[in-house]
Amino acid sequence: MTIELNKFFESITFLSPLKNMEEIEHVIERRQDPLSGRFAIGSNELVGKGQFFFGPTDHDLIEKVARESRENCFFCPENVEGTTPRYTGDWLAEGCLKKGECILFPNLFPVSAVHAVVALGRAHYRKLDDFPADLLEDGLSTSVEFCKSLYRAMPENKYFTINSNYLFPAGASLVHPHMQIFGGKYPASITNETLEACRRFFEDEALSYFDQLLKLERQLGQRYVIGEGPLEWLTPFAPMGTNEVLGIVPGCQHLLMLSDQAIAGLANGISKVLAFYSKMDFSTFNFSIYSAPLDGSRNFFPVFIRIICRQNVRPNYRTDDYFIQKLLGEELMLTLPEDLARNLKDFW
Repeated sequence: MTIELNKFFESITFLSPLKNMEEIEHVIERRQDPLSGRFAIGSNELVGKGQFFFGPTDHDLIEKVARESRENCFFCPENVEGTTPRYTGDWLAEGCLKKGECILFPNLFPVSAVHAVVALGRAHYRKLDDFPADLLEDGLSTSVEFCKSLYRAMPENKYFTINSNYLFPAGASLVHPHMQIFGGKYPASITNETLEACRRFFEDEALSYFDQLLKLERQLGQRYVIGEGPLEWLTPFAPMGTNEVLGIVPGCQHLLMLSDQAIAGLANGISKVLAFYSKMDFSTFNFSIYSAPLDGSRNFFPVFIRIICRQNVRPNYRTDDYFIQKLLGEELMLTLPEDLARNLKDFW
């Protein structure tokens, strides 16, 4: 097998006030992602301690913030038509896109040449177990249609990701659920790193990394969750975020190749993962859908999605990203991917 799942171990002993000053041993586990080389870190004492780091979700606080922000929300149905920007030119009818309860328009404060927003439904606030697949499907379909229209009109813009931040600990500036399409002439850093790593793997092995990864994970069965239609769902060996779930669309190289069935499969999977997070009492999330450039075939790279939890909403919350993640590029494993995959299967 061309993919190696490497683990490295070290240990430390000390007298712990949590155990009446008895000597205890912490075994540190470092897992290396076989494609990127990035590390994720866990320990025998850390796994299962998620609530110590995240704390319980304060649902009353979320409801209060949602009520107070509802009246002046730009994305709510009575405001969205009159208070959001529009694209110029004739490449996009009406300067926006609409489907079902979703509407797409330019980001008012863009940080990329392509930076659109999709207001995701009429409800100002949703718990994580209330993101219906059909609503997500409309949001994703609208995003893909936007990419098609923009690329036809301005083909120099060929790199796109579809993303979401939900609630302020995850980086959202508004409570109202929404997606963001981010891109332009240049790939995002992680997209570029992954494209280059997949290309090198293909040149060395004459095989697709993600095809080989799926073959390996199906054989091992520890992190593989389910294959449903055109989607394959698993938990990554060395996650990039808390409770990360990975969805892969084998054979689909970029967003314009996504079939209606694949879009529906992505939406259904996102809905199930968010319901699973809700069951774990998490309240926020990020996801990103990655794509090869739209200008040609990259048979070594599939469209895929990463979904992660972020810090729970509570007073004086502590961010879950600090120097280990942001500056050292290593992630803590508070739930082992094998345990996450086993429990997630119940949601399909």
